[in-house]
Amino acid sequence: MALNRMLLPARLESDREIREAASRLQANLVFIYSFDTAFFDTDAARPLTVITLGLSPTRKITAITTVSALLMETRTGYIYSAYEVTEREAILSTSRGAATTRPMRPARRQRSEPLPS
Repeated sequence: MALNRMLLPARLESDREIREAASRLQANLVFIYSFDTAFFDTDAARPLTVITLGLSPTRKITAITTVSALLMETRTGYIYSAYEVTEREAILSTSRGAATTRPMRPARRQRSEPLPS
């Protein structure tokens, strides 16, 4: 069962508000998670970009995604388990935007082994 936005306050200050909303639904456990994604774009050789008119793959585009999660008891806030996974993906690109390797898809990568408990 998922929490509805109508049960949550406009601004969350801590896990207490989420646990109070879950208790209204009579849920025993709450799974809280967040995604944090950052993109970095660096040009490794600006002079080469000018000489090749932007056709040489000198830009390195990197995406880093971290997923954090907690499994928590609703009434007491006891944390049963905590999870965190970070994935990094990088591609080379020309200054005109043409990628020279496969497209980035860090959010779709699947883990073959279970998360540690």
